[in-house]
Order: sequence, then structure tokens, then C-alpha cells
Amino acid sequence: MKKSICVALLLSCIGLLLCGCSSEQDKLVGRWETSVELTSLLNEEISNSSDLMKEYVEPGEYKVTFLWTFYQDGTYSMLPESGSLEKAEREFYNSVRKGMETYLQEELEKISPELSREEYLAELGLTMDSFMLQLLGEDPVAGFLQDLELEKRGCYVLEEGKLFLSESINRDPGKDHLLYELHEDTLILELGKWEDSLGRELFPAILRRDE
Repeated sequence: MKKSICVALLLSCIGLLLCGCSSEQDKLVGRWETSVELTSLLNEEISNSSDLMKEYVEPGEYKVTFLWTFYQDGTYSMLPESGSLEKAEREFYNSVRKGMETYLQEELEKISPELSREEYLAELGLTMDSFMLQLLGEDPVAGFLQDLELEKRGCYVLEEGKLFLSESINRDPGKDHLLYELHEDTLILELGKWEDSLGRELFPAILRRDE
């Protein structure tokens, strides 16, 4: 009899613990939104790309909205919102174009001051648009951000105030983790251990639940 009572109590305690973990994950499940300044990171990439870019392209401000989605099965995704990424692309393109227009104008004043920028490019079989296409390609931001892995998918584990994230498909939580505070409609993430440089730009972050 005493053994049965002890077993029942033990099972009850385990059940309560599991319910507690499940409840925490249940609160996390869903889509969350946050806005991130990628200004310093992108401007650093511009400066490092070439002396020409560094000299003529003025630093801009680039803000991107990220959508985090946590699923009940323990997987997650972090994706840049397409509209805000396109806006950052346009702003970046305009900054580079303005800088290149200034560069071409200065060069023309040295070699052919009688020609306008448009006339000079026409002699080369180019327009300013095609010149920019050759310089940046069709996706102007991707060339600078392709190594940053803006899109992340994988598995997550909650453990004692830490959110472990892994891009592995075998449910291994890995070592990368964030410190988190979870409220009804707010998720606060602070950097715990994050290997890539994007973490410095992403965190700390306040995410709002996106209904």
C-alpha cells in the first residue's frame, strides 16, 4: 500500500513537472516580430568591400523586421520580413548609386569634362541603371549579406531560462543559446552564446507576439 502511494505521488510530481515545461513551450509557440538595425553591420560590409565604396558611399540606416516562429514540435524559423528587406535593399541601392554618380562625375572632370555622365556611359554602351546592375547584380543587398545567414531554421529547447537553438534536424539543442524572459505578449531575448556575427546585431531584442 505504501509503495503504491509513493509511486502515485512520484507520478504526480513528474506530471506536474511535465505540465510546467509544456506550459512554458505552449506560451512560446506562435509567431513573434522584432525590428533590427543592421546599419553598422551593412556599413562595415560596404567599407570592407572596396576603397571605392568606402570613399564614395555614405553610410545609411538599414532596419529589417524579423519574424520568429516557434512550432509545437520543437522547431523554429527566423526569417526577415520581405517588405522591410526590400526597403533596406532600395535604401542601400540608392546610397551606392548616389556615391557612384559622384565618383563618375569626378572622373569625367579629369578625363573628359565636356561630356556629361550620361554621354560618357552611352559611349561605353551603358546607362546608369546597367552600370549599377554590373556593379551590384540584381539583388544589391544579397551580395553584402549573403554570408550573414539572415534566415535560420532548426530546433529549439527551453531549459532554465535559456533558449537553445540548433540548425540540426536531430533535435540536438547544441551550444548556441539565448537568455529569455517570456510574458504573455512579449519575449525578451538577450545574448547568451551565439557563434556568428549576426548575433551582435540581433540581440538584445524585444519581440512582440504577431497575431
